[in-house]
Amino acid sequence: MLKEMFSKKPFTQSKTVSNALIQFTDTDDLPTGKKFKSKFIQAGLANYPNSFGVALIRKESFDKFINTLEGKPVIINHQDVTKDNFKDVEVGTVCNVWYNPEDGWYWCDGVITDETAINLIKDKGWSVSCSCK
Repeated sequence: MLKEMFSKKPFTQSKTVSNALIQFTDTDDLPTGKKFKSKFIQAGLANYPNSFGVALIRKESFDKFINTLEGKPVIINHQDVTKDNFKDVEVGTVCNVWYNPEDGWYWCDGVITDETAINLIKDKGWSVSCSCK
């Protein structure tokens, strides 16, 4: 399904999340997929150009919900995930989420299981962003 999505639409790496990073770990003892670690969001000003503009998101706000991201799917490009399309859009799973006071970022780790997603990260330099409802 993921390969079909990329053949239908021109997708590009977001230039707005260039500070976020994703890296694969050196120890891949999994039969399928790759373990990853990523800084993905930090408190401060966030721009939502297609909805309500610029918002100040405080660390205390993130702290109230950030652990609800554990166990959630990793997906390519922001899109709605439903019980009906879950298997078609999931490319991995977030396992742990934590705040690093030394760099001011929220970090996560998990597993990317889709080869297309792995290649987009490794070969095309795609990074991460956080989508919450």
